[in-house]
Amino acid sequence: MAEPGFFSGFVEGRAASDQHDLMGLKIQEGQQTLQENDLKIQAAKRSLQIQDKIMQHMASSGPGDKPNPTDAVNHAADQMLQVGQYQLEGGQFEAARQSFTTASSLRKNQAQIDKIQNDERIRGLTVIHSVIDPATIHNQQEFDDAQDRIAMEIGHPSPYKGKPYSPELVAAIHNAAVSSKDTALVQERLATAKKDEAQAAEAEYRTTQLLPAQVKNTEARTANLEKTGDKHLVATSTDVGRIVDLAKQDFGTDVDGSTLRATSLSVAEHAKSLIVKQHMDPDEAYKQAYTEARRSGVYGGLSMPKQLPGSSAASPRTVPKGAKATDLKPNEWYILNDGTKAVWQLDAKHPDGTVGPGFVVPGTASSGGDEDESDEDET
Repeated sequence: MAEPGFFSGFVEGRAASDQHDLMGLKIQEGQQTLQENDLKIQAAKRSLQIQDKIMQHMASSGPGDKPNPTDAVNHAADQMLQVGQYQLEGGQFEAARQSFTTASSLRKNQAQIDKIQNDERIRGLTVIHSVIDPATIHNQQEFDDAQDRIAMEIGHPSPYKGKPYSPELVAAIHNAAVSSKDTALVQERLATAKKDEAQAAEAEYRTTQLLPAQVKNTEARTANLEKTGDKHLVATSTDVGRIVDLAKQDFGTDVDGSTLRATSLSVAEHAKSLIVKQHMDPDEAYKQAYTEARRSGVYGGLSMPKQLPGSSAASPRTVPKGAKATDLKPNEWYILNDGTKAVWQLDAKHPDGTVGPGFVVPGTASSGGDEDESDEDET
């Protein structure tokens, strides 16, 4: 983490730079309308305020003691989410989109890394369990030959190479491989669930927070253009429809129409500007604007997983680290740290006969856990 003085200097530098920009905007009043100039000055002030918030937050939030890479990545993702929220509040929609996309990508990529590592571990354990078998290994030579075979199949030396043979060691390795493989399979399922959650969270953020804010901003900008006599720069429903048609060719039914239309508003504005200011052929303008938007990630992260997390045993949620009972969603599926898949219910029947919040494994007579289990750390 950078030293506190760095953040202080950075903020002061940004403040001086923004103040210089504000003075430049004042000088341009003779070339622009007063209304347009005031809007730019207000935007610049908001930008400075948001920058201050971001730097103060980063300065006060270090990575802390993160015991493993996954926790460190989740901490970084949380930081990006907070930054994105500040940017969204300040009207920096593109920056907010990029921040949240980065946070989501960090989580998805780490989940994918965890899955790949677990897949490799499972493959190695499967080989070890098969090759080191008490039924086929009875002496040192057979044990040594087994290590060479393991190395050939997994691509690196066996961890047991050079060990002295004993029937007890062979049996212990054979049995431990099964237990370790079961643990790795649980971790793989957890990684898959986390990846699906990250994808769903990004799509939910875009549709419930970012897009409504962008639409509101576009409507305000359109009203301002009409007031200043620039109505010819306003994107029409036809312009928006043409962009949506292009988007549907890529997304099909993966994204609903209203979400595509809201996302396409700013793209249609750009296309309109190309048509009016650069006298570009409309068809070419629509294609160019849409292509640029796709390339810059405007349409990224809109698709939801085929099954929403928590909707079924095949697509469970994970229990957030440090979660309380109130953080869990009633009647939704979760995968616990031991691999158990259960439904969180507010009226679960506990083994002691009481009724209250807890995990229920369908098909069992009572709950598989209570509030305390929701506090269980992820592994």
